[in-house]
Amino acid sequence: MKKRILSGIRPTGDLHIGHYLGVISNWVELQEEFDCYYMIADLHAITSSYDKEKFQDKILETLAVYMACGLDPEKVTLFKQSDISEHTDLAWLFNCITPMGELSRMTQFKEKSETQAENVNAGLWDYPVLMAADILIYNADLVPVGEDQLQHVEFSRTLARKFNNQFAKVFNEPKALLTKEPRVKSLLYPNKKMSKTDAAGNYIAILDPPEIIEKKIGSAVTDTGPSGTKTPGVENLFRLLEAFSPKEIYNNMDNQYEIGDLKYSELKKVLSDSITKKLVPIQQKYQELISNPENLYQILESGNSQARKVASENLKNAKKAMGLI
Repeated sequence: MKKRILSGIRPTGDLHIGHYLGVISNWVELQEEFDCYYMIADLHAITSSYDKEKFQDKILETLAVYMACGLDPEKVTLFKQSDISEHTDLAWLFNCITPMGELSRMTQFKEKSETQAENVNAGLWDYPVLMAADILIYNADLVPVGEDQLQHVEFSRTLARKFNNQFAKVFNEPKALLTKEPRVKSLLYPNKKMSKTDAAGNYIAILDPPEIIEKKIGSAVTDTGPSGTKTPGVENLFRLLEAFSPKEIYNNMDNQYEIGDLKYSELKKVLSDSITKKLVPIQQKYQELISNPENLYQILESGNSQARKVASENLKNAKKAMGLI
């Protein structure tokens, strides 16, 4: 049997090229080898500020982007987190065996508490428990993550082990599958990771039209530094060029830089053209998909049905082990 994978993205903000390079393109490769469950993580999204009037549109947009980038609903299970109530049911069971101090030490909680100081809610604090439930309700073997999410996978492993030891062997101990992730940084603040929560000029959205891509790349920070030393802004542009361009184009630009003959305006033009060339077919496929929302809802319902089948069985086993059934 194929090993099972679980992952997801929150349907808030714009999915950008960091998501494409570090997450979705990896998912597309994994769908050929694994039993993949990819969710739209709308329950996680509501731990931060969001626009409830546009929320359903963002959910459909996220699904359409998943598919436009190459995810095939015939090969993977695409579903909406909040439609599978077993996630929150299992999270409550896990809450009852999770020490409060362990949650307070989670790195993401500390970071989010600073960035959204006006909205430090209980859901934000309890985020790791729901994330563990997301993974364990499907008994996922592997969780594709970047290094910044390793703590959450380890927390899931700890909870699975604790539950199994205290009650009965119900859950796998999932392992992290480190993604091949170029360290894509903000265009304007290249010491920070590219984030959809920042102002639009900091990132290139997957759905940005060519003229916007060119404008954003043109405004990207380059800075000046010692001869032969790439500053963070320049390093970020070269990292993107390597990801989006043929090897010979990257090598040519890199050689020009090394001999001091590179104009940043030329580098930016080549980079924006390369990104546009990659994204335009995705955008065309997206427009085709989003124009038929009924089909998208059917795909979600089909995925929900498959996800619910697996999740309900595992929740039933957990409740039996705890004496609730």
